[in-house]
Amino acid sequence: MLYRELLLSNVFCSQCRGAVEIVEYSGAMVKGDLILKGKCGTCGRNVARLVEGS
Repeated sequence: MLYRELLLSNVFCSQCRGAVEIVEYSGAMVKGDLILKGKCGTCGRNVARLVEGS
């Protein structure tokens, strides 16, 4: 569970210029990698996080 929390709370937001928490997210597998797409927990801007699969 700790790994999941680290991934969700360490997403870069270009508006906030730093690591933020991703909220209202969904995930999709693309070529073996997991892509999380959601909103910045601080400003609401769209953000994404790549989680490498292999």
